[in-house]
Amino acid sequence: MLPFSMPPPPIIAAQSTIGGALGSYASNLTAAWSVSRDLLSSHTGDRYTTATGVNAVKDQTGAALDLVQSAAARQPTIGVGPSGIAVLDFDASNDRLEMSVGAPASRTNLYLIFAFRFNPGGHLYQQLIATSGGDFSVYNYTDGPGSALEIYMGTGPRIVLDHLNTNRWYTLEIMFDNSTLNARIDGSNSVTGPANNPMSNDGALQIGQDPDFGEVFDGQISEMAVWSSVPSQADRDAIQAIFATHVGI
Repeated sequence: MLPFSMPPPPIIAAQSTIGGALGSYASNLTAAWSVSRDLLSSHTGDRYTTATGVNAVKDQTGAALDLVQSAAARQPTIGVGPSGIAVLDFDASNDRLEMSVGAPASRTNLYLIFAFRFNPGGHLYQQLIATSGGDFSVYNYTDGPGSALEIYMGTGPRIVLDHLNTNRWYTLEIMFDNSTLNARIDGSNSVTGPANNPMSNDGALQIGQDPDFGEVFDGQISEMAVWSSVPSQADRDAIQAIFATHVGI
């Protein structure tokens, strides 16, 4: 008989178990997309797949909320971001990724965060995220030496984050509580305004181009994640720090 007992075999986490950088903030995390790495350590599948370009960015939560593009001419490519990380590169022509329905953004309460960069010398209007029907839109308006990032939901007034620069990475957080729309850049410069309508349940979610008016995005996007309710202030600060550190802010 051995003088010691063998240790039990390691427990392998199921794919639905949420760990990794966002593991501590996974309550109500609806979807997460990471081109450069696994945001959730339990995710074992591909982060993205490519054909002539990126034809799918995989949802890291296992909820199958993938961003897809079947048309080769509209597929973004994989670019190189800070410290050599992989990022989505949109060509300012017609690149876009989309979901056939508005989920997970079709919520009466939501928190969305992503990291992005505008290329210098881009278009006057650049669409980052939108839903068909015009009930949710995030776009850049180039104005002289800087840029304004405008966000609106429903038919309510736009809220504006001003003086953004090209060729620089930012984190953008968007919070919506069914009546108020709030956004902040890099964990500060918060702006708030009314949102007249909750988002519809049937509008296609598109990244990189407006589905109704055609404005396109000229730049890169790294990580994205969305929650079905707004986390606490402390959790939002921590989540933003994770994203900011990853893109070298």
